[in-house]
Amino acid sequence: NNKNTTRRIDFLEKNKTTYQAYGKYWLVLAESYYDQKEYTKCIEAIETYESMHIDTFRKDHDLAKALAIGIAAAGEVYNGYKYTTTVTHFLDLILENIETEDWALRYLAAQSYMDLSAKANNQTDKKEYLQKAYDLAEENVNYLIDEQYVKNDEYLAPVKKEESKKTDTKAKKDEIKTYNKWLDEERKIALPPVYQPLVVNCDLLFGLAKELNVSDSQKTKINNMLHSGD
Repeated sequence: NNKNTTRRIDFLEKNKTTYQAYGKYWLVLAESYYDQKEYTKCIEAIETYESMHIDTFRKDHDLAKALAIGIAAAGEVYNGYKYTTTVTHFLDLILENIETEDWALRYLAAQSYMDLSAKANNQTDKKEYLQKAYDLAEENVNYLIDEQYVKNDEYLAPVKKEESKKTDTKAKKDEIKTYNKWLDEERKIALPPVYQPLVVNCDLLFGLAKELNVSDSQKTKINNMLHSGD
């Protein structure tokens, strides 16, 4: 809990014997190393946690979050084959340990696959990485659409007006009437709500669709996902 990263690392390292059998110790240590820009030690701490084979009856959300840091750390210290193998392994683990609602980690994974594609030495690998990124973006869009529908429903619902009480004074009733009139005027000029995470993932999906030159049937699928016709 110590906000001073140097002091926190010092405590963790000096108490390694006490805490090293506790899995989360290594994840806290990894995050601390990353904050201190000790990227190689960050990756090593994550790999130690992984080697412990922590038994969970659910997906390991703590590991998934730490792996996002691990990917960023790998970008700082590795290149070539070492970078590719480390990042692809971390990505596999992230996708094994996230839920449908973890769109932010899925978005990060898609971006990482795009980075791998840019670094790939042959067209086959480039396309494979881009396709994985595309699939993740499509999954995110499909999930995030529901939140946009919620916002649409709120926008299209009748304005919820204040109701005056019989015991209210005339001044109070006039105030409520003025407020309700203002609500009506606001609704007339209010722009439809836009759920920004959906927009960001749509931008990613559309860009990848263009890059991959997806088929007309796939374009129709995307269009049908976004526009139900209702």
